[in-house]
Amino acid sequence: MSDFLSNFDQSNYKKTLSEKKGKKTEGTTQTEETSASRKKRSQVKKSTEEVKVEVADVNEGATNEANLEAPLVDSSDGGIEDQAFIKPEDLLLEEVSEPKAPSNEEETVIDPTYKKRQQRKIIIASTLGVLAALLLFWVYYAMSHVKMPDFVGKTTVEAREWASENNVTIDLKQEYDFDKDVNVIVKQNAKAGKQVKKKSTVKLTSSLGPDPEEVIPLPDFAKMTKQTADEWVEEHKAENLSVLEEYNDKIKKGDFIKQEITNKEVKAETYKREDKAIIYFSKGKEVFEKDVEVPDFAKKAKSDVETWVKTNEIKMTYKEIDSDTIEEGGVVSQSIPKGTKVAKRDSMSVEISIGKAVTIPNFAEKNPETASTVDGLVVTVKTVFNSEIPYGQLISQSEEAGTKVKIKEPKPITVVYSAGKPYLRSYFGQLEGDLDKLFFDDYRSKGANISYTTYYVDSAETRGTVVDMGAYNQFVAMDYVVSIAISNGSKAGKPTDSPRPESGGDKEVPEETPEEDSGE
Repeated sequence: MSDFLSNFDQSNYKKTLSEKKGKKTEGTTQTEETSASRKKRSQVKKSTEEVKVEVADVNEGATNEANLEAPLVDSSDGGIEDQAFIKPEDLLLEEVSEPKAPSNEEETVIDPTYKKRQQRKIIIASTLGVLAALLLFWVYYAMSHVKMPDFVGKTTVEAREWASENNVTIDLKQEYDFDKDVNVIVKQNAKAGKQVKKKSTVKLTSSLGPDPEEVIPLPDFAKMTKQTADEWVEEHKAENLSVLEEYNDKIKKGDFIKQEITNKEVKAETYKREDKAIIYFSKGKEVFEKDVEVPDFAKKAKSDVETWVKTNEIKMTYKEIDSDTIEEGGVVSQSIPKGTKVAKRDSMSVEISIGKAVTIPNFAEKNPETASTVDGLVVTVKTVFNSEIPYGQLISQSEEAGTKVKIKEPKPITVVYSAGKPYLRSYFGQLEGDLDKLFFDDYRSKGANISYTTYYVDSAETRGTVVDMGAYNQFVAMDYVVSIAISNGSKAGKPTDSPRPESGGDKEVPEETPEEDSGE
């Protein structure tokens, strides 16, 4: 083994290289050199591997030989150097390194590991490229997708907030669901945990609560307590049915008072969840403590009293009286003295001044001439015919006697006196055209329904003059019709400017003839 290794000392190795170089011919082409070099490198590599095996064997089995002294050789400077073992790696490097070619020749050295290194680079680059592509795809996917939460049982507000934050559109459908509250999600098209692409649409279904059109017949609440009524409302989700309590002086606490359905056409049997209704139960009689002190309202304004009443829930009655000392609107007196303790809803009264006033007299004690002279009052006097009440007596007055009215704001008062029975006057010599006005002023304006009819007769009087009446200058009934004869002027001369004859007189009236009766 030592002889074998001695062949690989530095001097022998250089000698061997020199011999190999000498065998090369000048005509060897570059291609042949390359082939020979490859062959030599292959052999050297093989030898190196064998040497490594030999060295390993020597190191393991012959450690004593490894400690032998190395032979001494002469150095270039005349000194002596130790001849050491050449490492296999050094041997390989020296073998691979070709001697330099002459300066006039170009030598090509090929690295046998180049192809493998290139392949390794390609593999590494490809692997890195795939990893980079996968990373980019993962980043893109992570940025363009979002994990779908489980919205079932959550509110639409939460779903919309999530959609807004993650750039997802919500397509919301609503349906009635008895078991779910309003705006609670009941279904979703994308499963929880699934990756959903941003800018995509997610379909959700939310609850509208119980169907308002569903008929839920009302029970007999009169047989229930408030607690059982509340339980029924909650069980049937009748949100438009209110169960209230109120104080009641007659019905004991906890008992049913009444049932009110807003739509009067809806009956208890046809009641729907959307119909509004109120069930009342009694809280019993309300008892208040007498802890409200009555203030002194004397001369205070009515508005102050109203404020106190509203604050303390007092039942107040207001009476108006005149006062010569208290201004209008001030309190004259109060039914409960100041300082007295009262309870809420207790009753009391106050008198409010209307200022100075005048008392309306009993106009039956006056006559038509003096009735209009009462101080502080505006009185209108009228006289009308009346078959029952004698002339001059009072028939009516618009305001009751004893009533007090403000002097500042006097009310107009109408007083009606009797003119007695109607008396039919004589209208001889009057023109037919004046009869309507005369009958209205004399009778109809005073309540008597007296009218007339006319007919024409031959007469020496001017045409259109009254020449006869069926009745005149006498009392007649409240409803009466009189016939009046009118001259047709057939025997009269030309009209003159002589004054009209006065009505009345003792002229004999001819009997009425039905001919030429024109009526009114």
